[in-house]
Amino acid sequence: MTTDKYKIQYKDHNDKQRIKTMKTENKIPERYYLFNYDFEEVDLVEVDKEVFEEEEGEVTMERHTMFTNGVDQICYTKGGH
Repeated sequence: MTTDKYKIQYKDHNDKQRIKTMKTENKIPERYYLFNYDFEEVDLVEVDKEVFEEEEGEVTMERHTMFTNGVDQICYTKGGH
């Protein structure tokens, strides 16, 4: 598994290159999420890219496809423990 400067974890170098190519050529929608810790539960909240970039924490990336998830998008999550 490799990691880039934003601490996004990829399965291997080919996975990293494939995601970068998909993002630039196909304009796959990107969604950004932060964990919201409450006293009783933890929620995942969707935020704008600017808010996401301002927050500290490790970034994880998940690629959703029409075949496996019913949607075509890339989801970034930050703030999980």
